[in-house]
Amino acid sequence: MFGATSGGTYIFKRNPCEFFQLVPSKEGSSSLIAISPNEQYIGIASSKGLILIIENSGENFNVHYQVFREHEANQITYLKWIRNELYVGDNSGKVSVISVENSLFQAKSLFQIPAATLMILDSAIVQIDAFQCYLLVSTKTKTYLCNTEKENFIQIGQKLRDGIFGACFSNINNDEYQPCRSNRNAFQVFQSLKENEIISDENLNGKIYCARPGARLWQCGFNAKVLFTYQFKNSLSKKSSYPLLLIGCEEESGLEKTIFENNPICEHFNFKKIYSICDNFIVTYDTNKLYIFEPTSNELLFHMEFSNTIQDIAFVKNNIYVWKNDLEIVHIAVVELESLILATLYNKQYHLCMDICLEFISKVLQLLETSKQLHLISVLNNKLSNQKAATKMQPIFDKIKEMNQKESTHTLLKRNIVLVENLHMNKEIEIPSIKFEQEDPEKDLQIILKQYKLNKTHRTIDIPEVQHLLDTFTGDEMFLKFKAFQEYVTTNLNEDATEWCRLQYLKNISIRDISATTLSSEAKDYLTEAVIKENEPYRFSCECGYPTPKCYKYPPTYFNTALDVLHIAKDELKILRAVPYLWQYALKFNVQGPRLAVLIQYGELEFFKDYTLLLPYDQWHDIVGYYIKIRNKGVCVNCDNKIDLEDLISWTDLAKIIVESIGARNTIRLLKNYSLFIPKGSLDPNFYQTCIFANSVVNEYRPCREKSGLIFQFLNNLDSSNQDKLQDKIAKYFTHKHVASKKGYYMKSSRESGECGMCKLPLDNDILLDCLPSTNCKHKFHKFCLEQSDNTSRNCNLC
Repeated sequence: MFGATSGGTYIFKRNPCEFFQLVPSKEGSSSLIAISPNEQYIGIASSKGLILIIENSGENFNVHYQVFREHEANQITYLKWIRNELYVGDNSGKVSVISVENSLFQAKSLFQIPAATLMILDSAIVQIDAFQCYLLVSTKTKTYLCNTEKENFIQIGQKLRDGIFGACFSNINNDEYQPCRSNRNAFQVFQSLKENEIISDENLNGKIYCARPGARLWQCGFNAKVLFTYQFKNSLSKKSSYPLLLIGCEEESGLEKTIFENNPICEHFNFKKIYSICDNFIVTYDTNKLYIFEPTSNELLFHMEFSNTIQDIAFVKNNIYVWKNDLEIVHIAVVELESLILATLYNKQYHLCMDICLEFISKVLQLLETSKQLHLISVLNNKLSNQKAATKMQPIFDKIKEMNQKESTHTLLKRNIVLVENLHMNKEIEIPSIKFEQEDPEKDLQIILKQYKLNKTHRTIDIPEVQHLLDTFTGDEMFLKFKAFQEYVTTNLNEDATEWCRLQYLKNISIRDISATTLSSEAKDYLTEAVIKENEPYRFSCECGYPTPKCYKYPPTYFNTALDVLHIAKDELKILRAVPYLWQYALKFNVQGPRLAVLIQYGELEFFKDYTLLLPYDQWHDIVGYYIKIRNKGVCVNCDNKIDLEDLISWTDLAKIIVESIGARNTIRLLKNYSLFIPKGSLDPNFYQTCIFANSVVNEYRPCREKSGLIFQFLNNLDSSNQDKLQDKIAKYFTHKHVASKKGYYMKSSRESGECGMCKLPLDNDILLDCLPSTNCKHKFHKFCLEQSDNTSRNCNLC
């Protein structure tokens, strides 16, 4: 997941690595993101100091979120999930918690207190970690151990430090423990304990590490006492003892090793934020280097230098993801040798498995004496096509053979049991015959028939017996069963059950979350027809398949399955014609050429804005042309058939988005080209206010799009009375004799005064430059306003 300065959050699938979803937000740019361990909730910190909690709704585009303001106006520095609780720290030293044990979006959660401030500490929060009922909070000067059950905290050690130093728990597994308090409806401010007071009397199997200046780590106990100090200065000059292996995913992949220059590590090295990985190792990073230490041996195991600055790192189990400032992500996995060998063997990467064994042959020979599974690599003797390469593995094969012989020669086992030869090996074995009951092929169909008859009068009631039966089938088996039931009903009842069977199939595929990619081609076609038929009564699309403007308001029934069907559909347009709501997923980033028109005709303003803000002037020229065709002629942009224009984007909304994209002056220049096609009054004063504001704040140091976006949000939030007041203020501002021009010179007396008789904005402004007098009185108008109203004779509409 990546936060954007626009406030949106881009979600990518990890495997395969591909774009998944955009979550828009109007609460400011995203600065930090954290995903809950069960991936059900997403916590986002905005630049405004707000916390957004998003509930994972699968692939539903209409994502909702709840906003928490405990840190508003502060800079949030760290987010940490522990099961259903999000702990938040900021630059003022405040630590708060947000509990999402019950869904934030259910009515019952309105009567709970889901968020509270826990502590206000001495300096900015650097890092937060959690384990069971304990919280570890590191500030710029101190580290604190907190007991969330007893609601108190104590400082670890007594020596202060000043800088970015983190702390973490190690040698623990949060998933193995249950939280101390399962129902937390309210939180209290934590109380500080003195040095000699006890925060925990539990004997927990875990370690606490705290970063210290001078390349040192403290190891502490859960009594907040320092047990050991590890010094790593001597190990910094040593070369990495473990290589970095580059491993491909293909079956024929070979082993590649990365050669490092092993540049010396700066003698002023210090631990920053620290993280535990694989229980025993500590990971840290600085500007452009990643380090892995083993505290118990005081050893630097591995370090890697990057050509670009490291922005951040993230962890998924034993995987490290390094995000660099060139927008590249490096994936590093810390894997045990035995696990790596077996993984490549199970993936049928036999040559890669062989290369790894030969690279670490001495360690493999040692592991064979203790490992219970590593002997499986003996299959390589038959799997390797290159016999010359297989001979290099002969020492390993010999070792496996030796270990097998040792095992078989042990005739005296534990408890004095002697292994003897089986004297009955050659005796013929007689298998007794067993009578199986022959299943009635119509038994299942008769059970399904009960549901069929019930649904004729009660469509929403399910019979448990039928549901249990269907749950025993795979997706393909269920398809065949419903096809057989259709024939059964036709034969015995002379009725057509096709529509009912399709609906039941769609419903069960959706409930059980069966992926359409796992189905046979016939089952896929059957499911596709079910999706189309189920959504047919709610069709909001043109005959050609293009959407009509109101379609975005009507998501399809069984949304996730419908989206799944779209991804595997042979005829994508056939699905989109029946379920036009899915156009937003079909488009994604492919919005070039004629598909620009679909964005307009779809009708959803935020969706249109997300995909068009980065468009250049020429493409906006095409979009306005498409829009005029739809708006003025009332026809589909693709096939010229009449369509319902309800909920089509208005002229004002379209024009304001263009301002946000290419600026006020370019927008006015563009709209002048189409002035004859823009109906009078279509562009309201709010548009002109946006133009004036956006143009007035443009300078060479900040992008126009960012600033005009802020203006866009500000003006959109004004009600009608405040818009009138703002218009008066703008008029006074532009008519004031001391207002400076954009170049810094004061306005000359020769410039126009007063306001336009049509748009009521000042005649003299930096956007609508040309003014013309009326032919029959002294009133004046903007030239643009006259052209828009087709008033070529310049007759005054006020007199």
